[in-house]
Amino acid sequence: MFPTIFHIGFLKISTLSLFSIASLITFFLCLIYLIKKSRLRIQFLASSYKGMVLWGLIIGRLFEVLANLNFYWYEISFSSLYKSIAIWQNAEISLFGFSIGFILYFLRQIYYKQE
Repeated sequence: MFPTIFHIGFLKISTLSLFSIASLITFFLCLIYLIKKSRLRIQFLASSYKGMVLWGLIIGRLFEVLANLNFYWYEISFSSLYKSIAIWQNAEISLFGFSIGFILYFLRQIYYKQE
């Protein structure tokens, strides 16, 4: 399903892992840029990381459900609702959605901190 870029012995690099690592690096570079731009301290991140991760998980799951709507909502029932909410059964979270949720909460905290 995911094409292999190269395979050397036990090391196998696929396109999924390569793009996931590239998106994580881009995400953290954007986060560092936003921290420097708003002149925040590390204390700010330490005090609000739980909300950032929680909002990242919620928005990431929402993006995953919307991207695979036919899989999660093949019928209108409580089991479909449970399957779309149950993050503990199949831990599929959109990395892009997680980044957006994380940054939105981060920007919200910056806005309230500046007031």
